[in-house]
Amino acid sequence: MLALLLLACTPWLDEFLTTATDRATQQEVLQQLGSPTQKKLLDGGGEVWSYHMAHASYAGGTGTSSCFQYVLTFDKQKILRKWNAKGCE
Repeated sequence: MLALLLLACTPWLDEFLTTATDRATQQEVLQQLGSPTQKKLLDGGGEVWSYHMAHASYAGGTGTSSCFQYVLTFDKQKILRKWNAKGCE
C-alpha cells in the first residue's frame, strides 16, 4: 500500500483510470488500486469510491509532498463510468 501511495500521482494511475473508464469492473479496480478510503452508495444503485493518495518527491534534494483525492463513480452494473482527481481538502 505504501508503494501505491508514493506512486499515486504518476502517469500510470491517470492512464489506468482513463483506459478503465466504461469497461473496468469494481473487481478490476480493486486489483489495481486496492481498497478505497471511502465508499458511498448512490440512490440509483451505483457507488462512488474515494482514494486519498499522498505523493512524495525528493527532486533537487528537498522533500515535498502532496495529497490527491481520486473519486471513481461506478454504475449499478459495477462498471467504472467516470473519475476525477483533485487536491485533498
